[in-house]
Amino acid sequence: MKKKTSLSEEDQELFRQLMVGTRKIKQDTIVHRPLRKKITEVPTRRLIQ
Repeated sequence: MKKKTSLSEEDQELFRQLMVGTRKIKQDTIVHRPLRKKITEVPTRRLIQ
């Protein structure tokens, strides 16, 4: 279910015109951490012990 209200084409165009000269700041960008690799094999040193 979307709770966002969709903007009209006119409102979207107005927003784009207002944002023309701006630049992104660090807070605007979300970087997701890479997933950790699950170790499924037991290393050979552990098997020997």
